Amino acid sequence: MVIDLNPAKQGLYLPATGLRVQAPEAGLAKLPAGSPLYIMNSIYADEIKAMSGGHYNYIGIEHDGI
Repeated sequence: MVIDLNPAKQGLYLPATGLRVQAPEAGLAKLPAGSPLYIMNSIYADEIKAMSGGHYNYIGIEHDGI
């Protein structure tokens, strides 16, 4: 699943994968606590952790962790 805060991207599909971009509220509601959550840009790591209540295993793709 792909989650993006940008409403212009929500409901669209990623090329090559065909994954649909979800709104944070919809996507996070489907993930069980402890699920891996890959953060594509670590600049937003603190915001994502706060928004998601710290319930997931956060993994930054820019380095080994956040």
